[in-house]
Amino acid sequence: MQAKILQYLDQNDEKVNQWIDQINYYNKVTYWERDLAPDDGIDLTLNTVNVLSNIFELFKKFGGFKDTFDSSKFTLNLYGPSLIIKSVKTNVTYRFALDYESLSLSTHLYNIKNLRHMDDNFWSQIMRLPSLGEFKLSEYEFYGKETIRGHEELFNNQKSSLFRIFRSYFLGSILNEGDIISPDFETRWGYDLDFGDVVIKGCETFKLLYNLNYLLWKVDDLQNKKISNESKAKKG
Repeated sequence: MQAKILQYLDQNDEKVNQWIDQINYYNKVTYWERDLAPDDGIDLTLNTVNVLSNIFELFKKFGGFKDTFDSSKFTLNLYGPSLIIKSVKTNVTYRFALDYESLSLSTHLYNIKNLRHMDDNFWSQIMRLPSLGEFKLSEYEFYGKETIRGHEELFNNQKSSLFRIFRSYFLGSILNEGDIISPDFETRWGYDLDFGDVVIKGCETFKLLYNLNYLLWKVDDLQNKKISNESKAKKG
């Protein structure tokens, strides 16, 4: 499938160059000129979001997902637009965005309570993320001060992504401080990279993130189907 995406880019180089020009124009006007009329600013943003949507279509083609996605919405953040991508099947949301430095793709692990059911392949997929771009794991501070003081040795470790995921899961589960909050997974690709490579890495990253969340979602899906079948059997 990677070869087909590259072939598409080669065969549609004029369209692809228009995408690149639109991204460059957005950054130029937004961060250096800043003198657009309101209507022109709206058109600029919508045209740029349309580029993100077109690239996302390649993500879907690459992944061959048995799912449908709602990508009809976007948000405008301080540094640029973010296309909101929602999986209809798994109810997971992804954000495909741009700013003056890079394109980025982000989400977090939904249904994180099901981590205990995952095998080693799941964790090996997470370990692939840093090889696909500039990977960042962002945590939200939600533990009480007493918890942090009582486990300072755990919170002093910020080097390992896997360790920080484990920490969120186990502390959230054992200490019952509320829902287990997953760190945010974000992968970035700077504009100094070849655009074709960025698209391919984006395709691979989206497929990987989707698969991670699909595996976590599938645990609940199978349990719900089992309960439903048992209920039908009792009624029958």
